[in-house]
Amino acid sequence: MEAKTTTCPNCEKETFGNFCHHCGQKQGINRLTWGSVFGELQKRWFGFDNNFLRTVKDLTIKPHKVVEASIEGVRVRYIGPVGYYFLMLTIYVLIISFLDIDMNQFYESMNQSFNPEVSAEQQALQKDWNNFVNNNFRIVAFLMMPFFILGIWIVFKNKGYNFLETAVLNFYGQGHPMLVSIVMMVVYKFTNDGASLLTMTAITYLYLLVVITLFYKGNKLWNFIKGIFGILLGFILLMLFVFAAVYLIGWIFPELLSKYVPQ
Repeated sequence: MEAKTTTCPNCEKETFGNFCHHCGQKQGINRLTWGSVFGELQKRWFGFDNNFLRTVKDLTIKPHKVVEASIEGVRVRYIGPVGYYFLMLTIYVLIISFLDIDMNQFYESMNQSFNPEVSAEQQALQKDWNNFVNNNFRIVAFLMMPFFILGIWIVFKNKGYNFLETAVLNFYGQGHPMLVSIVMMVVYKFTNDGASLLTMTAITYLYLLVVITLFYKGNKLWNFIKGIFGILLGFILLMLFVFAAVYLIGWIFPELLSKYVPQ
């Protein structure tokens, strides 16, 4: 049976099938509806199509399946792990900017809540560190990731996943909880409660532990316990790197750190 020919609405040449063989224009265009307009906006302007909503939904109800799909090569269904992580970071930064939240004040209120008595040198160090993090937030967040990936990879090395496959778990596992962080920043805007950062951190690593527990095969309780050790090992590796970097900077450029040393 011969395929039905149509006239392309774009190049006005005879063609058949779902797409024009001359210019690639999609054939069989339906009438405009609100649904078709919204779908086109999603696809062409926001570039998400249905992947963004599907990624958010599945990372909420079955995160281990998203990790498995990405590792197994089924990457069309979801936004990639690194892309999703940076997307969440970008939305987080935009919300902070939109709400006009002073992050320096946010960190100061948090520090005062948990450590009200600090020396002038410690206050200067905290202020400069907060400024550095605020000005380079996405870079700092990204550079912290390898340490947690390494910690979890070492603890779960016997499971047979390589470093990059473990990275998939971490980028999804730390990217998705930023949705909660966004909500907590809105709460902070109206309450000025510095404990919001502690809540965000706790939820982030609790969610990561859930993903670890569900993803790796074997006893789930043991996976959860090993996940705690993996995250702690990541923190230790990160702190060792920071201390080594500060020591090296202080040795090469002692004048840079002199104002933080008690007189």
